[in-house]
Amino acid sequence: LMAEGGFLAAMMDWLDRKFAQTRRGAEGSIVALTSFSNLCVSVNTVAMITVGPLINELRKRHDIHPHRSANLMDAVSCSFPTLLPYAASIPAAAAIHRQLKAQEQYSEIVPVLTWAQQAPFIFYGMTLFVVMIGAVLTGWGRKTG
Repeated sequence: LMAEGGFLAAMMDWLDRKFAQTRRGAEGSIVALTSFSNLCVSVNTVAMITVGPLINELRKRHDIHPHRSANLMDAVSCSFPTLLPYAASIPAAAAIHRQLKAQEQYSEIVPVLTWAQQAPFIFYGMTLFVVMIGAVLTGWGRKTG
């Protein structure tokens, strides 16, 4: 639907004019597109399928190795949503905490944490996202393809 409606072509034109003029800019656009799609749909597989055609086109235009673009897209899509309060893992954890708290034997020892209380301890998401931003900025692991 997005391709037929012209959204994908319009998005590519805008990215080419504003950001994706260099390989680093194209990789930054891959990270931004993946992050934006995860903001809209916190399910990472759906988000990757949505922006996959754009990312593939960017990769080809800027001679980015297929493994590099796939790695950027996957790592960002698996790390960025963990920082969102509505990501699937956060409500799931809260639901488990509420169920345990409702049981008499656990009511005193199981806290029900809010997202703000959990967020500082989501090390995987924070660390991997920062590493991927660093890889784009420094070119670490970049290969042409």
